[in-house]
Amino acid sequence: SAGVRDLTGPLGVISLGAQVASVNGGEGLLTFAATVSVNLAVLNALPLPALDGGQLAFVALEVLRRGKTLEVRTQENIQLAAILILFGLTVAATSGDLAGVGAALVKARSAFFR
Repeated sequence: SAGVRDLTGPLGVISLGAQVASVNGGEGLLTFAATVSVNLAVLNALPLPALDGGQLAFVALEVLRRGKTLEVRTQENIQLAAILILFGLTVAATSGDLAGVGAALVKARSAFFR
């Protein structure tokens, strides 16, 4: 089952891109970059507050409520909660990436100083 340890942040994506480029060359790297771009577009379109899809969800809610918008303070609180959750996921993913980089450095150091 997938967990927080399976998250990959920016460092992990860069590392994967480098691996793809070294194995498959420029064409593989282009495919990888396109895949990442499409995935980011899909994630951004999800109806999560703080993302573009969240804004669309607020508009859809307004339509369903026949023109009545949520109070600004309520929207702000929802946005703040979503931003904090996204920030937490980013920190978790990046810390996992850094742990992987640290493990790789220790392994490289051990191999170098044999």
